[in-house]
Amino acid sequence: MDVVPLTVSAATAPPIAVDGTLAVSPVHRVPVELLEEIFTLCRPDSSPYIERYQEIRLDRIAQAHLLDLAHVCSRWQIVVNGTPSLWCNIDLYLSPWAPMPPDAIETVMCLLRLSLQRSRTSLLNVHIHAGARAGPILDLVAQHSRRWRHANIDIDDEAALFLSRAKGALPELETLVIGVSVPDDFDVFETAPKLSEVEFVHAPHEIARIPWEQLQSVAYGEAESYLLDTAFASISRCPIGSEVVMDSVWFDEDPPDDLASVEAKISTLAFSLVVSDSKDPGPSRRALGAVMAALTFPNLQGITLTGGLDTLFWTQAHFHAFASRSSCGSTLLRLELHNMVLTEQELVDTLSELPALRCLFVQDVGHSSHFDGGMPLRAPHILITDGLLRRLTWTADSSCLVPKLTELQFVSFMSFSDSVFLEFTLSRAVPGRGEDSSLFSLEVSAFPNSRSFYPAVAQRLLQLDGRALWWTLGEFRPN
Repeated sequence: MDVVPLTVSAATAPPIAVDGTLAVSPVHRVPVELLEEIFTLCRPDSSPYIERYQEIRLDRIAQAHLLDLAHVCSRWQIVVNGTPSLWCNIDLYLSPWAPMPPDAIETVMCLLRLSLQRSRTSLLNVHIHAGARAGPILDLVAQHSRRWRHANIDIDDEAALFLSRAKGALPELETLVIGVSVPDDFDVFETAPKLSEVEFVHAPHEIARIPWEQLQSVAYGEAESYLLDTAFASISRCPIGSEVVMDSVWFDEDPPDDLASVEAKISTLAFSLVVSDSKDPGPSRRALGAVMAALTFPNLQGITLTGGLDTLFWTQAHFHAFASRSSCGSTLLRLELHNMVLTEQELVDTLSELPALRCLFVQDVGHSSHFDGGMPLRAPHILITDGLLRRLTWTADSSCLVPKLTELQFVSFMSFSDSVFLEFTLSRAVPGRGEDSSLFSLEVSAFPNSRSFYPAVAQRLLQLDGRALWWTLGEFRPN
């Protein structure tokens, strides 16, 4: 009988150990499920913006990181090509200003088809930044809109036409980011039964055509003050329990004094104001006052007010009227005041109107966003003092301020005395003293170069940590 010579290639030959036995590299013993998780983490950050105007990111479209992984070894290639969830990210970074000759369009189409094919039936995360010249490409990805789960869209009026086939075909869409170029009358997302989170990179000029009545989270990246009427009218359509974030509302001049009054059912609001002259209390108080005067939130459970680039100045009268209209005394559970200049008495008066409050954030203010030789340009405004801590110390009678307080966070120059701070802490660190049986949570962030607690006080706090309270001490780093 004939003897057939046995040939073994280097690619298929089993590894041989030094002692002559078969050896398996540790990397080949990693379970497939773990490899899939590792490969998922290898995906580069997906920013909605491109680095250069005239650019087509073929590496993103081709998912080059997966191709690199597939070239490591045959096993990795099988895992990469056979795991649909790895191919579910469709990143179309096609600058509207980049040239799009037919061969470039065909290249992108081929790469896109490959990702869509390998993702099989997996739900898709779609990021699109493109102009009308990418029309055939947009049409192709719109054909798979029934698999969209997350969408980040930044397209102009002409390009929007090529996504029209996605209208009414978004049964799985959950989250949506709308870029600055998207036309206000874009209606593709008007019907999306699972859509619950929407982010606007910039506030639109008109009420967006999206299913507001089902949204649980709405965020605005930037908004000029003249767009507030539209933004407020939009969130008035949100359902009970929804959360709204307005990250940077710019007041370059005096705020409009004719903001329309709006009532909304939202449960939480995070609002950041940027006032051009932040060192003058007048414009800041007028801006904050105009916003508060326009809003009524009868279901509000949490509110965060922030001085965007610098500080805001509190306006007690406007907050009092807002809290009264919104019934905050019985509904508000969390109050956060970041970069807010207010006096101890103003804070006490504010808290006295909020007996249901459980969580509070306040801070000393004084580090401007502009520095001269590393030093702040103005003297600090100290809020966290012995007087405030004494007012917050728990008492058994009706004079107790914020009796249900279970969480306090503050940023401080450490201008209070350790003995008063410890007395306050011990009065609150009693399980069940708040609304429930949870431990009291206390987080202190000190400005750089502030003093430290005396060792005996620090040791006492450590003894209580995990038994009567959750205690954290850190250093605050101003931007």
